[in-house]
Amino acid sequence: MREVSHLITLGDKSLMKSIWRRHLIICLFLVLLAIPIYCLDLALLGGRGGGNWITLDFRGLIFWTYITLLAIHVTLSSIAVLLFPRSGALRIHFGSMVLSLILLVAGFVVYGKVLRAVHADNVRITLYLFKARSAPAAGDIANVFINSPHQDNDGEYFYGVLPAPSRPAKLTLPRLRTESRLQGCKEMAGA
Repeated sequence: MREVSHLITLGDKSLMKSIWRRHLIICLFLVLLAIPIYCLDLALLGGRGGGNWITLDFRGLIFWTYITLLAIHVTLSSIAVLLFPRSGALRIHFGSMVLSLILLVAGFVVYGKVLRAVHADNVRITLYLFKARSAPAAGDIANVFINSPHQDNDGEYFYGVLPAPSRPAKLTLPRLRTESRLQGCKEMAGA
């Protein structure tokens, strides 16, 4: 009886070594997959000059999302290998990947809701008005506003109450005599 239990224990150890080996191979493959994902990120979201327009820099969005997903996945799959070694490495990794995606999306949603709920009390906003289009110059204006507005508004917080738009003055053009213009056209047509 003692020999049978000893064989079962040895069988479990070899199973554990085998599943951990497969687990590490899969994790190494997923880590190495980060290299082409990084290149893809640079190719798709690389910085491009936008001229005078404001450009948003999304470099790293795909890469760091993948790295976050990979960290969640490796953690969950390692725990699953410890708890369920007889399930098989691929089954554990597929289940862990689905759960990792759910946790990643849930984390983004919760983070977005937290950002909307938090009101910043101390924000530094600097507005630069450049006279020259090419580069900043000595006579440029910089306005710095330290505190953020406590309510949403249309800019009254920064600039005060703006005056109503002025109406353009009526332009008076000298009246031309239409009869003399018509007569001149007739003479030119007849000549």
